[in-house]
Amino acid sequence: MKTATVPTSEPKYKFQRLEVYQLALEYLDLLYELAKTFPAEEKYNLTSQLQRASLQSS
Repeated sequence: MKTATVPTSEPKYKFQRLEVYQLALEYLDLLYELAKTFPAEEKYNLTSQLQRASLQSS
């Protein structure tokens, strides 16, 4: 019987280990969740703008 080996989740790039980078990704997730709560008429206006801005900061 073979035992499964769990691959280490070592980041591909060194900056991915930085706390500020990890916090930025959490912030990005929060902003996307917030954008889901906006009214439908804001789908292509405010939602899109918020998502693009959050991507720029992470």
